[in-house]
Amino acid sequence: MDLRTFLLWILPACGGGAPIHGPDERMVEGPTVICADPDARAAAPLSQATIGADWPRSGDPVEGGRGIVVADLSGDGILDLFVPRTAFVSRILLGRGDGTFEDRTSEALPDGLSDALGASAADPDGDGDLDLIVYRARSPVVLLLNDGTGRFAIEPRADWDEGRGGCGGAAAWADVDLDGDLDLFYGRLGLYDRDASPPSYHPCPSRLLLGDGAGGFTDASDQLSDEVQLLRVMAAGWHQIDTDPWPELYVVTDLPEVLDGARLLDNGPGGLSPLQGTGVEVDLAGMGLAAADLNDDGITDFAVPGIDEIAVLRSTGPGQWIDWSGALGIVPDRARDQSVAWGGVFADLDNDGALDLPMGYGAIPQSPLRLQPDEIYQNTGAGTFEPVGSAWGFDDTGATRGLVVADLDGDGWLDLVKRELGGPVTVYTAACGSAHWLGIRLVGPAPNVFGIGARIEVELPTGTVSRMIEAGSTGFSSGGPPEAHLGLGTIDQIDEVRIVWPDGTTTHHPGPEPDRWIEITSSPDPGG
Repeated sequence: MDLRTFLLWILPACGGGAPIHGPDERMVEGPTVICADPDARAAAPLSQATIGADWPRSGDPVEGGRGIVVADLSGDGILDLFVPRTAFVSRILLGRGDGTFEDRTSEALPDGLSDALGASAADPDGDGDLDLIVYRARSPVVLLLNDGTGRFAIEPRADWDEGRGGCGGAAAWADVDLDGDLDLFYGRLGLYDRDASPPSYHPCPSRLLLGDGAGGFTDASDQLSDEVQLLRVMAAGWHQIDTDPWPELYVVTDLPEVLDGARLLDNGPGGLSPLQGTGVEVDLAGMGLAAADLNDDGITDFAVPGIDEIAVLRSTGPGQWIDWSGALGIVPDRARDQSVAWGGVFADLDNDGALDLPMGYGAIPQSPLRLQPDEIYQNTGAGTFEPVGSAWGFDDTGATRGLVVADLDGDGWLDLVKRELGGPVTVYTAACGSAHWLGIRLVGPAPNVFGIGARIEVELPTGTVSRMIEAGSTGFSSGGPPEAHLGLGTIDQIDEVRIVWPDGTTTHHPGPEPDRWIEITSSPDPGG
């Protein structure tokens, strides 16, 4: 067992006990995590702490740092934070394993980096640590290359910024061509001047970059149509929508009154091609992307937040989606001044087995509503969602932008990390409860060692539940760790865990005990 795996199982919140190998040597099980006070959750599901309240704020109401990355940057098994900032130096905060963080920017990023809008974490050079792509407002995009201990060297990639430096909008990773390494869609925001007469739009073309597994890239942007390259990209993600192993690209856009709406691109041996008439081509000012299989049909569903609406696109069969937002109850509450929704992530916050949807809200310059409370849409398990943000204490009225959900303290209950535009970071630490859960991390074959793009299928007595390992493919200008979590509610038996690896191969693993993190390493099933 390597150091990273060992440290993974000795986080303070994980209690005693050593990791164990069950009948499948490819699966390492962490110790059972026991909640010390499950009754406390009823009184206070979340506790709030602000990081950077004393940081100077950006004065730019549009291009302030807006994203957040949550990932194990130092390789010690504990989740850390990268905070992009525009007018000031971006920050790297190393986790302590209990949901708190220490600012280590001067050591981790000695050369400093500013003008940063958003970022995501991945391992494009296949060396086993997480690097960062950081896209910026007016300066060229950069890669921050990790030395394995959380110290980063800056590699500018001005060649990816055709037309002008900056315009960063999204950075989503996947093995697009199924050659075993990670590739990148770098979505860019064209510049729109609504005050000009007439209003003017200057595009910043997006890029498709195919990796070689060693940190090099080949520009394959000719696979993107002129129409797609001209879009004002606010979010994008690689997701599975059919039974073949090639991930599809969903692009969320702004300015529906000027440009076309969101676009879904099919992927296959011949590259990318646009799909039409699927129902996901929503004409709204998209402000992020949430993705998950909501109805357990094996097809990814989406939520696209916008202005005065959130499109919740649930599949009705292969290649078709319908907006179910009204029927599900996922709508902004104008009586509470909720208008502009941002980011959003499907996650099981109460471990009851049903995915919830935390959503940020925040004003834009042209909005008259300045104070817009964030929200949690809690899945009732009966086909609807209920707003519980106020009851849970997740109703901050600042200008929220980026939002990531992750288990910061290793207790199996998902915490929330959100970013205020040009401002501080707020951490909402979840109180643990009595419901069961399972956390999963993968070790894939090099160079895709984190298994980005793998589909995890967990067989339960009640049916199959699936999760995806992704990098930069959800939220807004943000990225979470390459791991999966599922709540089990009262279920205390897991029958099997299957991993559909990015190349399409499937491995089968006996069901572990619940209430623990497990790590599965790629290797063929015994006996072939």
